Amino acid sequence: MEFLAEQFPRIQTAARAAGRPAKAVTGAAYVTVALDPSPAVAEKRLHEFLETYYATPAAVIMKRQASYAGPIEGCVEWLQRWVAAGCTHLSLRFAGGDQLAQIDEAATRILPKLRG
Repeated sequence: MEFLAEQFPRIQTAARAAGRPAKAVTGAAYVTVALDPSPAVAEKRLHEFLETYYATPAAVIMKRQASYAGPIEGCVEWLQRWVAAGCTHLSLRFAGGDQLAQIDEAATRILPKLRG
């Protein structure tokens, strides 16, 4: 998110310099989320998911990809920082567990709370 916050204004400036409106460029992020009231349970699930998917230690993947593990309230705050950095499109990938339940939770308890 720090990279987006730092670089996105530069990209918008380049768009304007090319004769395009700044809004011609969309701020977007693909993030991996593991939701659980217990941060330890969510983190374990996130690590297992990433290590199974990539066959690489989770710590290595997490240095290159945005991820969140924990309760919904913390996820709202984390995603809001992406929005504040200029992100208008968020693609949420849910790490293991009951993914349909996590989609429902995100739709009803996270997305309505995001401002931007």
